[in-house]
Amino acid sequence: MRSVLDLVKKKQKFLNIELKPNKNYEELNVKKVLQEIKQTSNDKIYFSSFDLLSCVSLKDSAPHLLCGFLNDDFNKVNINETIDICKKYNFFSCGINLNFFNNSIINQFIENNIQVTVYSDNNITEAQARNLWSNNVTSIFVDDPSEYF
Repeated sequence: MRSVLDLVKKKQKFLNIELKPNKNYEELNVKKVLQEIKQTSNDKIYFSSFDLLSCVSLKDSAPHLLCGFLNDDFNKVNINETIDICKKYNFFSCGINLNFFNNSIINQFIENNIQVTVYSDNNITEAQARNLWSNNVTSIFVDDPSEYF
């Protein structure tokens, strides 16, 4: 993890640390991640997770850190419920799958002062990223950032 943190700092890029679900170990997982980053400036790091308990644990432990809730199924947690969750726990963003991207969803989040991030099952190309940014998406998650460096 240290080499990734060093590279992000050197390249002046932002880093999303996704908190993976760890049933019954959410708090311990968050504690260990926070220990790893404590010697790094937090201004270019933010967190996200599909696991609400992990997000809540992070905000309880470090309310000043940025955390976004990831929603991969608006049939399980609809857009209004997702917005309510983000507001209740002070999550600065919501991450959605590229397959769900549409201006109506983006506008609903923006109207509620929630930034939108987009991820995909496949790496998002630079052309796709430019289209997303032009449609008010704040950030994208990529698996292979070499195209962007």
